[in-house]
Amino acid sequence: MHLFCAAWIFAGFGIFGSLSAVVWQPYPGRQWSEFWQKQYTSWVEKEVYGNFFKRLGGHYENLPLDCADAAYAMRIYFSYQHRLPWVSDAPKWNRNEPAHSEQLTNWDHLARADDRVAHLIEYMMIRVNTRSLAYQDTYPVAPHDIRAGDLFLFKYGKEQAARHAYIIKRVNLDGTVDVLYSTQNRASRLKPLALLTSAVLQHSPQKPWGFKRFKNNLDAYRDQFTLDGATSIQYHLAERFDEKSFFELVENALHLKPQPPEQKLKRLFLGLCTSLISREVVVRDAVSLAESQGKKCFNYREFDALSTPSRDRGIKKQYDYLQATFSLHREELERVISEKPVKEYALEDKLRYREYISVKSIFSKNRSNDEDELLSRRCAITFTDSEGDRAHVHLGNLYDRFSRGKVSWHPNDNIARRWGVIKGSPTRCEAFYGEE
Repeated sequence: MHLFCAAWIFAGFGIFGSLSAVVWQPYPGRQWSEFWQKQYTSWVEKEVYGNFFKRLGGHYENLPLDCADAAYAMRIYFSYQHRLPWVSDAPKWNRNEPAHSEQLTNWDHLARADDRVAHLIEYMMIRVNTRSLAYQDTYPVAPHDIRAGDLFLFKYGKEQAARHAYIIKRVNLDGTVDVLYSTQNRASRLKPLALLTSAVLQHSPQKPWGFKRFKNNLDAYRDQFTLDGATSIQYHLAERFDEKSFFELVENALHLKPQPPEQKLKRLFLGLCTSLISREVVVRDAVSLAESQGKKCFNYREFDALSTPSRDRGIKKQYDYLQATFSLHREELERVISEKPVKEYALEDKLRYREYISVKSIFSKNRSNDEDELLSRRCAITFTDSEGDRAHVHLGNLYDRFSRGKVSWHPNDNIARRWGVIKGSPTRCEAFYGEE
């Protein structure tokens, strides 16, 4: 027994004790299993937040994690934390490159395993992407089995397609999911992961994209569709139903408890607010970069990081879902708001009344000053255009502009056009992809 322990403790050291340290040494006999998959689920749900790697400090703090990098980083770090084996079948630079696993010795000059793990994540960042997630390192799961730690991967467009990954943070009682994500733009600016609550997902799954789970280490090199637990049911459903119906089926498969209408309205409203604020960051970054470059046309990589066709498509769907939920409870809403003026109810400490009134204000065809004021207080951004004029955008007037097709997703358009205010000429720069 003592000899066995000693052999394991010194594994990774060469003959006569010359140092050749692996990133970490798994505990003897420990393998990924359903137990550890559930532990991973619990860890993502309870312990992982947008600033998780920032708070670790050291080399982790300045890792520019995009959406796929963040997913791999979480899996690597959890494997290290629990001394589990970790393997990736992601593309290698050449045939002589060693397998991607915790057994790499590239950083044997670093004494602390924690530092070696950070460098392993950095090493993998130029070897992995959403394609390696979709095609090699994950397998598809059934809609009713989706859990925290799983991924939703999608591809948008045809020739020069945009690809993205959401990390499922939580499955809510009503069947909606909260997701963590990053973007190239967030990564380049070393921003924490973003959280989107009750995410309105888009782009129905097409093999091998969709709802996926990381393979365990023993299955790393096996075909994903032959693994235990793998199923193609989501792809069959996606072929039979339109996109909206498909995601409603997923939500119904996951929901454990119906959500009161006022809570659902609140979640959808706050989800839209998050989307508005997130879009403002991307638009501002696009305008700043264009100005710093003398307003020249963006190349593909810049366009991919700063354009918003998929984001805008998702926002419009969020409006559609919010409006549909509102319509289901419209009679109750009309009865409630007819009793007092909007301004008085906006000051009430009755959450459901405020939610009803706020949502009604978004879709009001003749929005009153009180409704404008309420929406401005609850969720709004401001910007200054090229002529020095300040403009105000809240969820109501943004809905109006989306409905009229005025909002531009092209990153080279001026800031006013990006928010649906028609000023100046539209850009003539190339759009590498756009709305479907």
